[in-house]
Amino acid sequence: GSGGPVALETEFGEIEVALEQAPPGSRQRLRTRTGAITVGVTDDLNARIELATSAAFATEYSLQVQHLNGQEPNKHAQAVVGEPLADLEIGSLRGEIRLLRRSASFVPVSAVGAPLSGESEMKRSQAP
Repeated sequence: GSGGPVALETEFGEIEVALEQAPPGSRQRLRTRTGAITVGVTDDLNARIELATSAAFATEYSLQVQHLNGQEPNKHAQAVVGEPLADLEIGSLRGEIRLLRRSASFVPVSAVGAPLSGESEMKRSQAP
């Protein structure tokens, strides 16, 4: 996993990352135009999370979703994991965003469609 501030951006590729506890006061950012983003976190991440996409959100955490008709991305969501001591922005114009609860043994895999260790049933939110 990654600890400390992270900023990843890609035009068309996928982003898959496991994050450790966010440094208090930090701002981290994960962005892609069309790729999916998968983020594995533990319950002690201690961050406010802002998510934005026109595709689906898939998560085991509670989200507050706002639909923005005529905009791209057309959905914004917010979540808090642990205490809101840091900020994490996750955005993809057209790719699915997956925010997964992970165990200490979580290891991201690069194979598309392969299940992630520690992954269980997720809730999906998609625009009508």
